Amino acid sequence: MGLQLPVAFTTKMQQLLGDEYEEFLASYEKLRYAGIRINTLKIDVESFRAISPFELKPIPWCKTGFYVEESLKPGKHPYYHAGLYYIQEPSAMAPVEVLDVHPGIVYLIYAQLLEANRRRLLAS
Repeated sequence: MGLQLPVAFTTKMQQLLGDEYEEFLASYEKLRYAGIRINTLKIDVESFRAISPFELKPIPWCKTGFYVEESLKPGKHPYYHAGLYYIQEPSAMAPVEVLDVHPGIVYLIYAQLLEANRRRLLAS
């Protein structure tokens, strides 16, 4: 493996994952995908699919989300700067789909105290 992970991390992951540890480790060698979410305030999904410069692979839990190859650098494309899509980790798309977020509803998410900067985050 080209990436050298910290020993403390790998030891902890071996303990947590048990028999699945090797599969986890092998995942670092696989092609990484970025996620994009279409901004439907600017363009509908089908229109974006027609002009997309990327091969789009649907994210099963999000009708406006797609996997794209990270190596294509979707953040450098003019469509990104025009606001046609957002770059978002695919797993981060799930809460909005599950919670059925819509105008007038407020959800609060409390984040754990961050060790790096000792600040508390409150997102709404």
